[in-house]
Amino acid sequence: DWLKANPDDLDRLKVKGNLLTWLKRHDDAIALFQSALSKSNSQEKSNLNSLIAAAYTEKGDYDLALKNIDDAIDRTSKQGFKFQKAVIYQRMDRHQDAISLLSELLENGAYNREVLAHRATSYMATNQHDNAREDYEKLREFHPDAIGIYLNLAEIAEAKSQSAEALKNYELYLKYADPESSPAEDLQRVQTRVKQLQGGTP
Repeated sequence: DWLKANPDDLDRLKVKGNLLTWLKRHDDAIALFQSALSKSNSQEKSNLNSLIAAAYTEKGDYDLALKNIDDAIDRTSKQGFKFQKAVIYQRMDRHQDAISLLSELLENGAYNREVLAHRATSYMATNQHDNAREDYEKLREFHPDAIGIYLNLAEIAEAKSQSAEALKNYELYLKYADPESSPAEDLQRVQTRVKQLQGGTP
C-alpha cells in the first residue's frame, strides 16, 4: 500500500492523518499514525503519539489521549507535549490538574501567552477569580485590544460585586470591539449592561 511504498515519508503521512482528523475520521487517523510508530525514531514517535492524542481528544476518548501524550512526554519532556496534556485535562474538567501543569510550564520559563490564557480559563472555571484576573491583566499587556480579555475581567468584577470595575471593562470591550466581526449578541448584552451600570443597577 501507500505506506509500504513510502516507508520514510512521515511528513506526507502526518498531513494525511491530520486531514482525516479534520474530517472527523478519527479512527482512520489514529490507525494511520499508529502504523508509522514502528518505523519512527524516538522524536518522531513522540510527535506521532502527540497526533494520536489529539485525535483521541477530538473523539472524546480522554484516557487514551492521556496515555499517548504521557508516552510522548516520557520519551522527550518537550514543553509543547505538557501543554497538550494540560489542554486534555481542561477538556476533562480536571482544571486543578491543568493549572498545576500550566503553572509548572510558566515557572520553567515557558512565558507563553497561550499557556497564560489557558491557565486563566481554568482559574475562571474553578472560581479562582483573583488568580484569573492576574493572568488576564498580564495578557492585556500583550494584547490591549483583545476584547475577550475585557469581557472576562468584567465577569470577574461582577462576581466580586465591583460595579465600577465591571463598567470600565465593558466600556473597553465596546471601544475595541469591531461591530462587523464581534458577535451581535455579545455587543447587545454588553451595551445593555453598560446602561444598567451607568444607571446604578447592580
